[in-house]
Amino acid sequence: MPTEFTKCDECNYIRCLGIDHRLNKDYKDTKEAFDILSIKLPLELVYKIILLSNSNINICNYCNKTKLCINHYERAIKYGNYYRGRGAMCDSCCWFEVS
Repeated sequence: MPTEFTKCDECNYIRCLGIDHRLNKDYKDTKEAFDILSIKLPLELVYKIILLSNSNINICNYCNKTKLCINHYERAIKYGNYYRGRGAMCDSCCWFEVS
């Protein structure tokens, strides 16, 4: 589920694990940047800056619906090469390959 900072379907913040958990690393990094920028800038502007910095969204080549940020797209390319030999494969599509 996308966070308030990105439209990527694989970026998440799992509250029950806490912000310092390794699965929340991307969210924590973005939240720290947000906190620093919000010291001097209005919150609306900070949200726009963060969203624009995360605006490079790609689509999974197999389901053609999962939106991926650059970090998750690089991982999807690795998965796609491993399972199918080409393309970018999101987490959901990888589960279909494994199960």
